[in-house]
Amino acid sequence: SLELVSPRVPNEEGQSWLASQVERGTPGAANSVAQSDVAPLILDLEQLPIIPRAADAVVIEVRVLDEGNAAPAVALNWRVDGNADFSPQPMNDDGQGVDRIAGDGIYSAAIPPHADRTVIEYFVSASDSADNSRTWPAPTLASGQVTNALYQVIDEFDPDAAWQPGAPPVYYQIMTGVERDAF
Repeated sequence: SLELVSPRVPNEEGQSWLASQVERGTPGAANSVAQSDVAPLILDLEQLPIIPRAADAVVIEVRVLDEGNAAPAVALNWRVDGNADFSPQPMNDDGQGVDRIAGDGIYSAAIPPHADRTVIEYFVSASDSADNSRTWPAPTLASGQVTNALYQVIDEFDPDAAWQPGAPPVYYQIMTGVERDAF
């Protein structure tokens, strides 16, 4: 059974719900997962351009919601495939740099341009003043953040090319080197 974690965050978001700690839920009683202070919600991630060329910086934007009064700390964590460490970089909602509008709850940061065929792996983290934190994508293993978003720099891709009726679609399957070896 799923239970709402806090009525102070929108209940239409999946991050607002957790599996009940009690078999068959808690109908008529307080939710077993209820918290008065929850980690910020990370929503509506957008990456532009979707398929970058070597000259393109890639802008990552997310909407972040928190029930607290203080602005959350939001970071974009990225690395080139094969590197051991992520490069954390603050995401801002100040209307400067790549952030378009100050104070709208949309946090932005840019990953610098990379060479053709480079695969970039990234995730977003957000924490509030009480150190409640969340990542997007969420961790899939107890050992930590191993499932991340990916993109590949592809110079031959032309985003302005018109699709020709009858032409076959082109799909790109992007994987890290470790994923490719396992595959």
